[in-house]
Amino acid sequence: MVAKKWLEEFLRLYPEALRRFTDVAVNAQQLEDDLAAARATMQVSKKELEAIENAAQWAYLVWYPPVSERIDEPIQLPRDVASTQQKKNAVEILHDRLKHIEVVSVILRFLCPHEFGILSPPVVSLLNLAPAEGEEHVEHYLRYISTLNELRKHYKVLQRLADIDMALWTAAHLSRDPHFEELNESMFADMFFQEVRLRNALRGLGRRWGKTNQERLVLSQVLLRHDSRLAALIAGVCYEDALRGICEQHAYAGIRPLRGAPDSLDYFVNKLKTKPDALHSVGVSCRDLDRWKKCRNDAIHQKPESPITRPRAEDLVRGVMRFL
Repeated sequence: MVAKKWLEEFLRLYPEALRRFTDVAVNAQQLEDDLAAARATMQVSKKELEAIENAAQWAYLVWYPPVSERIDEPIQLPRDVASTQQKKNAVEILHDRLKHIEVVSVILRFLCPHEFGILSPPVVSLLNLAPAEGEEHVEHYLRYISTLNELRKHYKVLQRLADIDMALWTAAHLSRDPHFEELNESMFADMFFQEVRLRNALRGLGRRWGKTNQERLVLSQVLLRHDSRLAALIAGVCYEDALRGICEQHAYAGIRPLRGAPDSLDYFVNKLKTKPDALHSVGVSCRDLDRWKKCRNDAIHQKPESPITRPRAEDLVRGVMRFL
């Protein structure tokens, strides 16, 4: 299956997913039509909110609280929401009045389906878009919209963000169904989609990333479940730094290594082999040093006869943790 086709196919399956996971046959188009007059003026009143809350074709009250009783005066939104700034203005205005970002996303999705989608836990989870530390509700929703827009620009098959949102909602609900195994494999094999998901997952990490070896080891531990070689590569960098740090700490100047340049891993390993007291202080042996060095080297120069298995990578990670 062509990579981008999975998005279109999941949108086609939206009614099937609704049938399986809700008790309501949602008619999104009818509700969009009901808000056509409000779309022309970009004015949201009690009438529009009640239309969304009470629509027979949309089980709003199953998931969201009623907010129509909070509105006395109509809410005027920007007439044009094509730009990022105008989108932000619209979201801020609604959120300031309604105080519920998911409700805001529902209203905007049916009012302007080309530019907005519904912020829902299944799609947020699929996209790895959990709120970052300190991220406000409005900022989080705008990041969600930006991600949908990024997918729209890349795939060029669905022009409305609401349609991309529905396709992803379907994908999230059918992702473990064996009847759709080929379709799910196509989605998870899509390199661009995985890049977007990984970027989102690392965003929160990046805000507090101090570039320390302790933090790199945490990342290495997480990667053990997914990519042993990459985990070993990261731990290998930390390993060399740790050995250098110990040598500098104990000021082992003048000790001649058996081989290796003065700044190589061999150099530091051989230095420490001549000072068993330093090794003993962290509970490791010369044999440990050689084993971890080989793991680090094999991760860099992968060879069929010396694969980096999860136990080998885990052994290296734990070894470096002793030093640090």
